[in-house]
Amino acid sequence: MNRYLAYFDLLGYRQFLLRNAHDDLYRRVGHVLRDVEMSLGQGKYVELDPGRVGADLSQSPISTLIYSDTILFYTNNNSTDLLEEILKVAHEFNWRMNLYNMPVRGCVYYGELTGRFGQMNNDQDASYRLGTVYGKGIVLAHDMAEGLSFAGAVIDGTVIDRLRALEIEPDPFLSRYAKRYPVPSKYSGVNGQENYIFRISATELNSTSFTNYSEDIRSTFARDKKETDHPRVQEILKNSIDYLRSFLPTEEGKK
Repeated sequence: MNRYLAYFDLLGYRQFLLRNAHDDLYRRVGHVLRDVEMSLGQGKYVELDPGRVGADLSQSPISTLIYSDTILFYTNNNSTDLLEEILKVAHEFNWRMNLYNMPVRGCVYYGELTGRFGQMNNDQDASYRLGTVYGKGIVLAHDMAEGLSFAGAVIDGTVIDRLRALEIEPDPFLSRYAKRYPVPSKYSGVNGQENYIFRISATELNSTSFTNYSEDIRSTFARDKKETDHPRVQEILKNSIDYLRSFLPTEEGKK
């Protein structure tokens, strides 16, 4: 079945696992799960116990699968309402993670995706848990995200084609969540091509906001004892700051 999916991977995950103690890993993975849940909840909260609240996921129409460094959001059908919902969720997850938690790359895609799930526990206290998705959609979304040379997420052309097939003009629909920008990618056929990239800010930035946001991004790259002086990491970091610079007024953004 064709559906909308948002694929994200965590940057520097191997170093994150190897360089941190178990208790720190437990705490930081909890922070990632918190941002997943906050994005799905879209500002709705529920009391977990007296004095403690969490995101209310009871009304979210978006399904989620998390494995290792991969976070996958996907819809149960291909309605326009669910496209808008997954854009809201993916947009929020993108800025929450890249500004304040852990850098991610991602892609929103329209294509084939099927899920199979189940669980069994036996008398030997062993479990069989089935949670797998397959289809061309997840492969191609992974390839797009894997090739990005910045921390952020793009809306793939398959989504644009779907909107046009529905006779919906893409720019008014997507501009609330994304802006057109030349995509930094390690793939020559994609690098420099203009596409819709999720906004890191809803509005233009002044110089103070730009400086603060830049430091936030640098901090997420260096957090958790991750190496930042590798050439590839430096390239991705530079491109991330360059994209942020595009939110400055035109003349300032050229500096």
